[in-house]
Amino acid sequence: MDAVVVLSSLWRCPRSLSQNSITDVGACKLAEALPSLSASLLRLSLYNNCICDAGAESLARALPEMGSLRVIDVQYNKFTAVGAQQLAASLRKCPYVETLA
Repeated sequence: MDAVVVLSSLWRCPRSLSQNSITDVGACKLAEALPSLSASLLRLSLYNNCICDAGAESLARALPEMGSLRVIDVQYNKFTAVGAQQLAASLRKCPYVETLA
């Protein structure tokens, strides 16, 4: 099934992508699908996964396109200062994000 269809159905339900062992591969796929949800996704919860620097970089590229996103939670992943810097630089282009955890 297409990742966009799966993600669209997830966001209609009160579910979280936290604690799902999402790796860089999954984060990259998620980043590809995120723009299709840019008008409706308010919260991106990726707490306690296995996202490393490559996944953080992919997410960082997608975040500025997420006009409705208000909360992003990427706590307890495996990215280093490099991935954190990429996300931080990306979030500077996201003035609508109110909460970063």
